[in-house]
Amino acid sequence: GSVKPNTSLYKIESKDLVMSAFKKAEDRDTLIMRLFNPTDREISSLISLYKAPKKAYFTNMNEERQEEFDISKPIKVAKHKIVTMEFEM
Repeated sequence: GSVKPNTSLYKIESKDLVMSAFKKAEDRDTLIMRLFNPTDREISSLISLYKAPKKAYFTNMNEERQEEFDISKPIKVAKHKIVTMEFEM
């Protein structure tokens, strides 16, 4: 299909969160996003993708699903922590 030139694959509302990975999952046909909070405070932020995922999960660093979450609500990332998310498109 066609994509507009200014289309973004993702948007992170908070400018304080650092994205360290956005890739295909190792063992599934899903997307993985990893964010790091380098600040001294918890950050709450909305995350949006180029299209709404069917499901979203928090995973551990080995991409093992931990819990499902609602991507339409802000996620919370504790200070100095990494969060990994998986998206079924």
